[in-house]
Amino acid sequence: MTLHHFDALPGRPGQFELWPTLGYLVHSFVQELVARGFLQTTFQRFLDDSKGFKSVLLTSSLFGLFHLHFGFAAVILTMVSSVVFGLFYLRNPNIAGVTLFHFIAGGCAFWFGLL
Repeated sequence: MTLHHFDALPGRPGQFELWPTLGYLVHSFVQELVARGFLQTTFQRFLDDSKGFKSVLLTSSLFGLFHLHFGFAAVILTMVSSVVFGLFYLRNPNIAGVTLFHFIAGGCAFWFGLL
């Protein structure tokens, strides 16, 4: 799906709709479960990364590359936001917190027309 499908181009706020919003909450949970719960935690243990910064950068790079088909801007946006979420997870290692942070940040960006 593209922003044209929702008729929400950059600079134009998106509309709140219940089912897509709940779908995005589930999507945020699944992404954070895979990124933080599985990948980042596994990389941190495998690399013996006591501070976790290498694991955050590696996980963020992988998720950024997964968005390459959307263009270079999507890769950069994904990598930067993933680093922020990864650092948040290092400080507060629970999936619920980082999921809510992801959901609120992404939702606000969409609803205020930044995406």
